[in-house]
Amino acid sequence: MAVDVFVEQLELSSTNEKVALVTFAGGGYASCEETNLTVSTDQGLTANMNYIRDAMHQRSTSIWNEMTDIKSGIQLANSILTSGNARASAEKVMIVFTDGVYTEDDPAEAAQGDDIMVNTITLVREPTRAT
Repeated sequence: MAVDVFVEQLELSSTNEKVALVTFAGGGYASCEETNLTVSTDQGLTANMNYIRDAMHQRSTSIWNEMTDIKSGIQLANSILTSGNARASAEKVMIVFTDGVYTEDDPAEAAQGDDIMVNTITLVREPTRAT
């Protein structure tokens, strides 16, 4: 899983890095007894990378509605990075893992003005082919 590789690299850093995990979908709905919220904080800022791994593995078992509200995800992550729990002197970096296709509001201006570097990693899954 991409998040595992990411946190492994952070663990090699000599700096005590803090990470939070925000997930986003779009157009919340209920299906199969599971509600898929538009955006959620799955793990607040922490230096314990096992918390991040656990939160991502738990989230990866969820049902997703194939909608992508990137803007709401960026806005929530932005609020975490600028909150009182964040180190004031730390460089703020946001990594957005997405399929790159937003289906809600345009995310282009979501993190502007707070001196947060936003990096995007686009993950594309190959369609499964019947044999």
